[in-house]
Amino acid sequence: MSLYRWRARLCAMKTVGERVKEAAKAVGGLNALAKIVGMPRRTLGDQISGKFEVKLSFIVDVARATGVTVNWLATGEGKMFADPARSAGKSFDAALLEKCARVVTAVHREANIKLPPEKVSVEAAELYNELMERLADPSDQEEIEAALPQLRHLLRKRLAAAAAEPGSGKHSAS
Repeated sequence: MSLYRWRARLCAMKTVGERVKEAAKAVGGLNALAKIVGMPRRTLGDQISGKFEVKLSFIVDVARATGVTVNWLATGEGKMFADPARSAGKSFDAALLEKCARVVTAVHREANIKLPPEKVSVEAAELYNELMERLADPSDQEEIEAALPQLRHLLRKRLAAAAAEPGSGKHSAS
């Protein structure tokens, strides 16, 4: 995602819940954030659902855990990160991204779908992001290896559904 699009998306975030979800990416997702702040994942989900007013103590805990500023998290105003080095870019696991690219290539080949090389990188990045959202601990190789087959299966299902309904895919003409 380009820096321009990322900033536009941040500006469009109207709720604390949306900003907490974005901040959680800095620590590996909502499951990881729940562990870090010491609350059950379900409680975290309730906090960001918008059903209840979010407590200041929750905002402070999330800000400390993720490195975002309390002001940005509470209001959406000001700088997102207190430490400019954190906002410069998120690190990623290049080897894991390559593994995601191999999964994308293999699944498309199995489905007899020719995928241009430039699209492989886009699909691999989407698969990588989906994987990161599912992991409680992105550094746990066993958890990664357990999650990849499920994502491979879901990609197969999406491709099969798109093939069954031509014109319904995300790349269909408008």
